[in-house]
Amino acid sequence: MSKKNPDTTFTTEHQVPADAIQRIWGDSKFRIFITHLAKDKELAEKLKTDFKDFGVAGFVAHTSIEPALEWQSEIEFALSSMDALVALMTDGFHESRWTDQEIGFALGRKVPIVSIRLGTDPYGFIGKYQALPPSKSNSVDVLSALMKEQKMLNCFIQKMENCRSFNAGNRLAQLLPALTTMPDWALRRLISAFNDNPQIIDSFGFSGKKVREYGPGLVHYLRELTGKKYELKDGKIVETKPWYSWNL
Repeated sequence: MSKKNPDTTFTTEHQVPADAIQRIWGDSKFRIFITHLAKDKELAEKLKTDFKDFGVAGFVAHTSIEPALEWQSEIEFALSSMDALVALMTDGFHESRWTDQEIGFALGRKVPIVSIRLGTDPYGFIGKYQALPPSKSNSVDVLSALMKEQKMLNCFIQKMENCRSFNAGNRLAQLLPALTTMPDWALRRLISAFNDNPQIIDSFGFSGKKVREYGPGLVHYLRELTGKKYELKDGKIVETKPWYSWNL
């Protein structure tokens, strides 16, 4: 039996060297390839920049490739190691050979695809994937559409664990409404990430102290998600009796 090289990422398409992974994605735990027309590079770059607030790396071909690197190989490395693809479907999208090929690569690898209708509707095989309207073209909406992916969920929780500021916690909490599935390992880590990080505890988005501005907080979403009753006691989330026995 052959042994896998620990310094190489294996996919169904290519072997991506570890130095290419680090160069393209850094240490991010979730990687999004942003396919777009050249005229839309500013929108793509804004998404890439905003993704960083959530611990997510974005790849934008026009800005992510170092001048000395051979661009087609670098794009193939990015496509072969991405966790999801986002398509900015502006007018003329279908006329580009590169955007269609990049989508085809994502389809072949069976990674999640999120398209944003910005003048062109999803077509062909991509039509069966989730499409967002123009009003949902920001990073929060895009990442919310991907939160059902366990790797994205893990990235979110890790960002909570490592959160270093009150404002960063408020920003991160914008993804809480997208928590619709929660395996046991994630539930345990999510609660621990809250209880062990003062920046998360004190952020309005997670504590629920300013509902109108920042939302109802993590306890609210845990109740909706699990059907169990959670409360804040001494600043920590604790589970109490089941919801069906509240009034018994």
